[in-house]
This record gives sequence, structure tokens and C-alpha cells, in this order.
Amino acid sequence: MQLAPSLHRVGSSSLVNSYLVEDAGAITVIDAGLRGHWKDLLRELEAMGRSPVNIRALLLTDGDVDHVGFAERLRQEHWVPVFVGAPDAAQARGEVPKPAAARDRMRVAPMARFLVYGLTHRGLRSTPIKDVTPIAGATTLDVPGAPAVIPLPGHTAGSVAYHMASVDAIFMGDAMTTRSVTTGIVGPALGPFTVDPAKAVASLDALDGLSAHWVLPGHGDPWTAGLPEAVRLIRAAAETRSLTPEPPHRMGAGANVGPGVAGQDRSPPQTMRFLLDRQGRHRDRTLARGIGQAADRCWKSEHHRGRSHKPILHTDSWLGQMRNLVRAKHVSRLD
Repeated sequence: MQLAPSLHRVGSSSLVNSYLVEDAGAITVIDAGLRGHWKDLLRELEAMGRSPVNIRALLLTDGDVDHVGFAERLRQEHWVPVFVGAPDAAQARGEVPKPAAARDRMRVAPMARFLVYGLTHRGLRSTPIKDVTPIAGATTLDVPGAPAVIPLPGHTAGSVAYHMASVDAIFMGDAMTTRSVTTGIVGPALGPFTVDPAKAVASLDALDGLSAHWVLPGHGDPWTAGLPEAVRLIRAAAETRSLTPEPPHRMGAGANVGPGVAGQDRSPPQTMRFLLDRQGRHRDRTLARGIGQAADRCWKSEHHRGRSHKPILHTDSWLGQMRNLVRAKHVSRLD
């Protein structure tokens, strides 16, 4: 999907975003989405009159599963270097899991939509990137578009944004969402599954004085009302969240995320209750179990074909964590 001359988004959906920037026939890819986005990438390149041989670099805004998707395939088959913030390099290589992230509010319908999207785009696990180029601090990369790297730690320790003046755009990754995949709420806010929300908000100070017409999130549609306004709204949303008491559960490595996970919570109703709104009814429980069963079938199919040796129950996959949550047999309403 063309957003502007030389600026494209991969695919027609904005649930998980990957972007292309063209500079004199050479292309930089920002984020690799999920593994199933490979076909969308090829279609977008074809529409541009280009192919993977025109890609000179892949830039990751963080090392999470929904950013590294087709990265290893692009690197291995077309020798495209993959850049990632240095603190996230080990995670992108599959050597360590993502640290525990603060638990976000969740609603069944958006979560179900996102999980189904992940299932259909092979997002239950990631393919580790065997070789990455770590980015240390703020710098300008010598790749098409000459992106200025802006460290924004918080969502992950190595989260970064890329500012490309050539296309008047800033790629925010999960430092900003414009439509929460866990609640469906529209508007600039921190991305879900942020490890350190306070640090993520404080990091936004690095954007002061910058401007860009295209403010492009990791999830959701482009924001075109100005970077300063986006930052203001992210801070406001974070302030609202800080005034809301947080339940004790956290998501991430070692978190209590439900049946089948090491360190599991022995009270599934307490783990699951946040998935339902105050009007939760039997249909929500049925939907949750149905999606969980679909996830089971998808995993077994891929596992039996030998595509992966890492079961999705492992807590280093946030989509796997979501699958564990929705497949729990005991679901209770919020009080």
C-alpha cells in the first residue's frame, strides 16, 4: 500500500505494520512483521516494480516476534543486513526471551481478532535471526533513506525509532500504537506488552523538537496530525493508565500466564478475568475456548511438519502467551 511517493506499507491491514522506503531504486525495510507477511512483502515489491534484490537493509524497531517475522528469510536468501538496537540483539537472535512486560487491559473481541490474525500469519513463534548488526545509541545509518536512529527504551531495552527526512516520516515501532491490539482503543498510546512504561514515556523526550508528517506506528494506521501532538497524547494516555490500579499479573518470561507454563498461576479465573469486559457472557467463554483450540491445531500442524522445535507454550512468544490465556477452561467476569 503506497502511503506517499517512496513510502509504502506492507499489506492491507494495519494490525501489524512493516514499511518500505525507496531511495534511488534501493529499498530499506522497517520491521519484518510476522513470518506470514513474506507474501505481502513480495506483492508490495512487485507493485513498486521492484524485487527483494533491491532491498539494501532491514531495520527493526525492537526484537519482538511481531517485528522479526521474515527477517531471517530476507537475510539468508538475499543477504540483507538486519539492524536492531544493541540491547535487543540477543532477543532477535533467539538467545534470550523478552523480559516480563506490564499487563495491559484486554478485551475479548480485539484480542480474538489479533490472535486469529497471528494464527493466519504464522505468528505463534518467530524464526531467530542468526546474524544482526547492533545499533549503539543515536546515529545515522548509511542505508537508503539515511535514517536517524533515536533510542526509545521502554517497550524493550533496545527499542528505537527511525526518522527519515527524505520521506518526512518517523517510524515509531511499539513506542506508539494508534489502535491497541488488546483493547481496540484508537489513538496514540504506548504499544501493548511494554516492559517499562515509565521509561517508555520518559524516552519520548528524545523526540522534542522533531517534526514529521508521517508518524508511523508498529500497530494501527498512520498519524498525520503532527509528532508533537502524538507525543502529547501518548503521555496523556500513560498518565490515565498510571491512575488506574494494576492487577498483580505480569506477562513475559516467568510470568503467571496460565495453564501449561512454568510458574503457572493455580487460579485460572484470576489469570483470565481481565480478558472479559463487564458485560462478559457465555459467548465470550465459548469464543475464548474456540480460539484456543484453533491455536492448538495450528501449532500441532506446524510442529508435526518439523517447522519448529520450540513449542508456543514458551513465554518468550507473547502471541503464545495470549494463546495460553484464551484457551484456559475457566473464564470469569470482571467484578
